[in-house]
Amino acid sequence: MSNPYVGLPQTAYWKTAVGSVPSERIGDLWSPRFRIDKTTAISTYGSCFAQHFRGKLVENGYSWINGEPAPHGMDEATAKALNYGVFSARTGNIYTGAALLQWVNWAAGTTAPPEEYWQKDDHFIDPFRPAIEPGAVTTLDAARASRAEAIAAFGRSIREASVFVFTMGLTEAWVHRTGGYTYAICPGTVAGDFDADLHGFQNHDFPKVLADMKAAIAAMRRLNPELKILLTVSPVPLTATASGQHVLPATTYSKSVLRAVAGSLCAEHDFVDYFPSYEIISSPAMEGRYFEQNKRSVTPAGVAHVMGNFFTAIGDEQPADAPRPVPRPALPEQAGEDDLVCEEELLSAFATPLKGGSDTAIGIIGGSHVSSIRRHFAATGEASVGGMDTAFWMLPGEFQDVVIQDTHLTHANEEKARRFNGEDGVSFDLRGRAGFLLVGEPFAIPLILQELKRNKRLVGRANVDVLADWVFEAASTRRSMALLKHLRSMTDGPVITMPSPMWRAGAQAARRLPKLRPEKYAALSRVLERRLAAMGVTYIGQPQATLNEDGRTLDIYSRAHTDGQAADGKYDKSHANAEYGGLLVEQINSTLAELQTARAGQ
Repeated sequence: MSNPYVGLPQTAYWKTAVGSVPSERIGDLWSPRFRIDKTTAISTYGSCFAQHFRGKLVENGYSWINGEPAPHGMDEATAKALNYGVFSARTGNIYTGAALLQWVNWAAGTTAPPEEYWQKDDHFIDPFRPAIEPGAVTTLDAARASRAEAIAAFGRSIREASVFVFTMGLTEAWVHRTGGYTYAICPGTVAGDFDADLHGFQNHDFPKVLADMKAAIAAMRRLNPELKILLTVSPVPLTATASGQHVLPATTYSKSVLRAVAGSLCAEHDFVDYFPSYEIISSPAMEGRYFEQNKRSVTPAGVAHVMGNFFTAIGDEQPADAPRPVPRPALPEQAGEDDLVCEEELLSAFATPLKGGSDTAIGIIGGSHVSSIRRHFAATGEASVGGMDTAFWMLPGEFQDVVIQDTHLTHANEEKARRFNGEDGVSFDLRGRAGFLLVGEPFAIPLILQELKRNKRLVGRANVDVLADWVFEAASTRRSMALLKHLRSMTDGPVITMPSPMWRAGAQAARRLPKLRPEKYAALSRVLERRLAAMGVTYIGQPQATLNEDGRTLDIYSRAHTDGQAADGKYDKSHANAEYGGLLVEQINSTLAELQTARAGQ
């Protein structure tokens, strides 16, 4: 007997399309509605995941529109720090349909952007692009000009595009109650002041998102009547929710609404298409293999599967040896998720730390300079920071010897690891920690000065942003930076890094290093703090009170000053004493309290 289910292609049946196919080889998920090839002008915007599309399009020689290129002569590191080349214009992440409509209306001149900017320390932040130009905009006129250029570039990227790729990310949004406009992130998190009378939370439902998307698409096609729209839904779960729900069902609600809206738009318009990146990553058929240990970040193998399906569908077969999903690697040194610019990710810094037994303690990891905190605990009888238990793991020798496994840290020299941490201290379990504190690298002052030595003549005159570029370039090659990123992926609690002290009476090499005066060190610390915040990491500089006029640590904070001669007849002038450790703990407690207060004010 004939019926509509007889003779359908294999992709129509779960058994043949999914059930009997290895997860990493599930394909034929998409049949493009319109032609896309290497001559097609493509603009990309949306949530963090949209950046993968941009990267792979450029990598494979497609005509990606860069509507706001970096100024002529700007070096690559500075351009990256200022977020050039992330999207087709420097809009930052556009998470919601309401935000997209807002940007389109600004570009079309239908409405004018609000005259609202946030000031933090000595710089200005655009509340609609908070991750753009971190710390670099020091005047209000410069902030206005930067926003105006982004709006103009956004409009150009619509008019010049054949295909506009938009990755839908969130339904949750924060709005100005009287002005009616949508922020990129909740005021008071990155900067600005939260005011419950002015700032309102919205969780958009299907009719709202559909109406916003319809209006945005209609407005874009008034600017460019031939424009095609390719929608995707980000598979990345919410970092945090203000809905009052558990973040897991809140994520399901958000993604379900967005996926339904995308389907509805495709059914109504033949110039709108949907590519299933969300399904490729999040489907139960993929067995969760495309998420990192934090169950949120997408692995490089997941990105490869998504983009492999995309390029195959448009007729651009990728090499047979393209990356395939594999068990999670021992070392998290792959590029990808950590390079993404995501305002929403900043919310993870405000997660309330867990309290309780040793399995929910904050992990304190570092070399011998961790000992100053332990000495402070021994002297005072304390054993906690921010109301949380502590679990120490000391690394003998260089950070380069740490072995980063999926859920544990081990050390290349087991004998030394036992000597520092006891018989059971060869490895350190990262699971279930309330947060992490990394002491020493990758931003230890000696390493900063070693890097600045290459540019010794410029140190006195260089802008702190330039100094930070040098420091980040040096730190990016060190194992400690990979460790810092891995720690961030292992907890929703705070991840804090702070330097080891630099001593005037230290190694002979130290005397050949340039001076870094306290005021410049303080400014550099502020820039490093902003750069690391974009990774979801909190940076704490060395306590200012411990520095002398040359940027070295005062001798009164050394063990030699308080402990005198050791049994071997030597003086320890390289490590800090309990008093210094107490100042560090004060800074840690203050920082944890600020993070919790900020989260409570969301």
